Amino acid sequence: IQLRLARPGEMLCLICTNPCNPSTIRQKNNLWFSSKAEPEKHSIGIRNIRRIVEDAEGRCEFALAGDHFTAKILLPYSFPEESAGK
Repeated sequence: IQLRLARPGEMLCLICTNPCNPSTIRQKNNLWFSSKAEPEKHSIGIRNIRRIVEDAEGRCEFALAGDHFTAKILLPYSFPEESAGK
């Protein structure tokens, strides 16, 4: 698993890339699904990530490239003023 963090401006960007078996992942209407047995037990994380990010007024994107699945999350974030704690 590869995890990258960045802070472009007033945003926090998180990119997570994970190796996967592409034959078990399906996309339909910009939604991702697992073709593994008991699919109701898979892809729960993606639904939760979408809900949390949307509640925080952020954006998320998911992509499959070869045998790697990537989640990109962008959240509004500003660091507290350094003088606030003094």
